[in-house]
Amino acid sequence: MNSSAYRREKKTDADLNDITRAEDNGPPPRYCSCSECLISGTRIPRPKHHDCENISKRNALIPEAMRLADLRVVVTDDDELNSSRIAWMKHFSLAMDELAASLLRQKNGNA
Repeated sequence: MNSSAYRREKKTDADLNDITRAEDNGPPPRYCSCSECLISGTRIPRPKHHDCENISKRNALIPEAMRLADLRVVVTDDDELNSSRIAWMKHFSLAMDELAASLLRQKNGNA
């Protein structure tokens, strides 16, 4: 084996070792300031497909979704089964789906 082939082979081995180490340890964690990454006062690493801008836009829709749910359902305190609260949550979720549909289309390139 000539010396240049040996050097190439060693470089390849070193690259494979680096790849193996990266697979074993994974990439270093990435952090951001999104509220979704703050759990019980502890900042956690960003999930793999985390999109700070999209989360910020989605969170801006929450007050409007709450307003729509309030218009559709009256929550009462004397509801022992919490059925009015369950109905409110259902309508809040539906309102978020409706309001966030355009964000999802934009993110997927179907604006």
